[in-house]
Amino acid sequence: MTLTERDLDLVETLTLKVPVLTIPHIADVWWPNARSQRVPRHRLARLAKSGWIAVHVINAHRPP
Repeated sequence: MTLTERDLDLVETLTLKVPVLTIPHIADVWWPNARSQRVPRHRLARLAKSGWIAVHVINAHRPP
């Protein structure tokens, strides 16, 4: 897998700056023109499959 500049920036952010981000936040920052979260989800899955990131599903609620 060849990493793009976007991939490198995302991996750097997740490893050095912010260890947990939501899919909507990732989509807004790294795919601002995406019409849905499908493309970011697919790319994150490829990064995870290649061992660049770990994806975890966390059920959480916003505080009232």
